[in-house]
Amino acid sequence: LAGSTDAFTVQMNQEGKELGLGETHFENPDGLPMPEMYTTAFDMVKLGRAITERFPDAFTYTSAKEFTFDKIRQRNFNTLLFYDPRVNGLKTGHVEEAGFHLVASAHANGMYLISAVLGTPSSAARRVETEKLVDWALRTYSSVQPDWHKTLPGKLRVYGGAADEVAVAPAEVPYVTVEHGQEGKVSLQGSFS
Repeated sequence: LAGSTDAFTVQMNQEGKELGLGETHFENPDGLPMPEMYTTAFDMVKLGRAITERFPDAFTYTSAKEFTFDKIRQRNFNTLLFYDPRVNGLKTGHVEEAGFHLVASAHANGMYLISAVLGTPSSAARRVETEKLVDWALRTYSSVQPDWHKTLPGKLRVYGGAADEVAVAPAEVPYVTVEHGQEGKVSLQGSFS
């Protein structure tokens, strides 16, 4: 794609800056440790979100519990897929210098989560710590979509047009994540004249 691994690494760092990965620097495309390479859990969550938004088909691959190629069956290293049906990806990692990592995605009750656990001592620990984080988030927060119908009219009058009025709706109504119990306090504000 870039002509060399060094040129590809430059592209990775440029893309990382565009994604807002302010605490990440890549030294190679394979992720093996190098002295000047670093990242944070927060940046890995940002990267996970970008992947899931840009490439939603990625879940086809990251949620697969196993894969067979050339008669060799490989189980997914994200063992949380076998324990928690809410989990559907994303990426595991392990290097001796930094431990075991898991950037996990989960979906439940209309809420999509991405978590990152880095530097655990074992694959079992990364699974357990990630599950604790996912459970905590789902117990603590809810995602709600405000009812725009209460704020915006369903139709607007058209003066001098082919029709007397036209239906209106927002291009997108965002979801808002709030603590449990605060869902009823979310509202939209706006006016039309």
